[in-house]
Amino acid sequence: MQTNTIKIIALLVLSVSLTALYSFELFINLALSMSSAMLILLGSMRSYKNLVQKRVENYEASTDVDMIDKIDDPHDLYSPQENYDEDEEINLKEFVKEHKKNNKAQNFKNVKESSPALFSLLRLGSYAFLAFSFIGLQNNGLLHVGYFLAGITLGIIGGYYLGKKIFTA
Repeated sequence: MQTNTIKIIALLVLSVSLTALYSFELFINLALSMSSAMLILLGSMRSYKNLVQKRVENYEASTDVDMIDKIDDPHDLYSPQENYDEDEEINLKEFVKEHKKNNKAQNFKNVKESSPALFSLLRLGSYAFLAFSFIGLQNNGLLHVGYFLAGITLGIIGGYYLGKKIFTA
């Protein structure tokens, strides 16, 4: 698998390098967009790998909730109902308010735990490199959107294989 990954990355780099013989505009568009897409993908893979590792380290097993039931019925709609007296009124507004409060707390907790992966320096720097590459090419009259998109596609392919090689083992 490692030799296949190295061959794919080498083929991508070689093919982009050979485009310089055909056209400088094609080469510069492919090179900048491919490298920025690869950096974005590698930064994302690294961030999410760290996030998953951190969650695995902090995982607390709970025996009171079955995970399959939680996945199948996240809002607890199909669990056995509690027996309520017909005389007892359930205040629907209070019930909805309580569930909204719980959902907001859970959503805030998820955002708080995921924010390091969302705002990692490598990812943000890669997106900035992509934006500055696009703007720089546009300002210098070298931008060809078709070539740029082709380079992003090649960068996604190369970044996927390279990230798979680097971050899985």
